[in-house]
Amino acid sequence: MPSRTMISLAAVATSGATLMATAPGAQAEVWELHHTATASTYIKSMNQTVTTTGTQTANFDLEKRTLSANLSLKDATSPVKVIGLPLAKATIRIEPLGPATGTVDFSNNISVTQRLNIRIVKIQPLGLPVNLVGNNCKTSSPVTMKLSGKQGGLFDPFTLKGSFDIPKFADCGLATPIVSKMVSGSGNTVKIDYVAAP
Repeated sequence: MPSRTMISLAAVATSGATLMATAPGAQAEVWELHHTATASTYIKSMNQTVTTTGTQTANFDLEKRTLSANLSLKDATSPVKVIGLPLAKATIRIEPLGPATGTVDFSNNISVTQRLNIRIVKIQPLGLPVNLVGNNCKTSSPVTMKLSGKQGGLFDPFTLKGSFDIPKFADCGLATPIVSKMVSGSGNTVKIDYVAAP
């Protein structure tokens, strides 16, 4: 789950950062950072972990110790189980609402917040070419993920973790109450592992 959350969301470390002046004569230094990301989201109501991969580009203001990061994750798939039996396959998409924003303190502790929607792209019964939720099935209100972690050296991998609530879903056709009962709720967690990209 849950940008750009399931979900979550974003941070700092790099291998080939590009130094940029924010304005002529400005003292602030902003570094453009690139990472690959692996996101694992535990959905409590389903008792399942959904994993996907993606990339991130972040801007880190060295003077202010602030960052803004855009995380793009691939669609994830998960079995839909009833009484432990996989009866369908769900395709899930994280749709960030703007960049993740946060801070990195002088001990390299990272804290970021990401707002996003969770979209159920389709729920397809096994063996049938149908989509039970239509084209607009997503959370009825945005998900807010607060992620934190600690960076080691500048080129070291790092991990951000957090917990979040999943709101009820809307626009899923006749399956809307079923999807809400199946996915929505509290106690969900996300872990995102970042590696500096070349």
